[in-house]
Amino acid sequence: MAKEMVTRFENLLYSVSEEELEVMETMLDALEKYNVDKSKTLLANTLKMKPEMQDDGSCHCTIPITRLVKNFINTVHGGITATLVDTTMGSLVINNLDPTKGTVTAELKLNYLKPGLGKSLTCVASSIHKGKKIHVCEARVFNDKDELILHATGSFFIIDKKKLGGE
Repeated sequence: MAKEMVTRFENLLYSVSEEELEVMETMLDALEKYNVDKSKTLLANTLKMKPEMQDDGSCHCTIPITRLVKNFINTVHGGITATLVDTTMGSLVINNLDPTKGTVTAELKLNYLKPGLGKSLTCVASSIHKGKKIHVCEARVFNDKDELILHATGSFFIIDKKKLGGE
């Protein structure tokens, strides 16, 4: 399998555009990072997501807008924006839990207001309700001109990691 992949990779390497080479480089970087540190998902590495908790209790996460995240009309694919929201909200919830607990998405409600254009998108998530079984969040996504492009709410189940065979 490895030899076949090397051949495929070499063939692609010399037949794709500069923009497509950047996508290949992003994918390779993500795989290399994941191979070293599996605490972040491969998807988070691929999209270059780095959720960061803020002093006010919110969570912020920015992703670059590259060819990898664009749809056929050259805007950020809605599913990518949804993933940014889900990851930012999920990171917020995880940071508010006991280490023996985890979370999974129960519901996301997304209101797309403008297309994802520019150099980056930033999601700002905050908590609305912190229950024992469910955590409710709100998020806003802004483009690099600080224009609101999406508003979202999300509910997250709180789960016991031991019941899932986790830590």
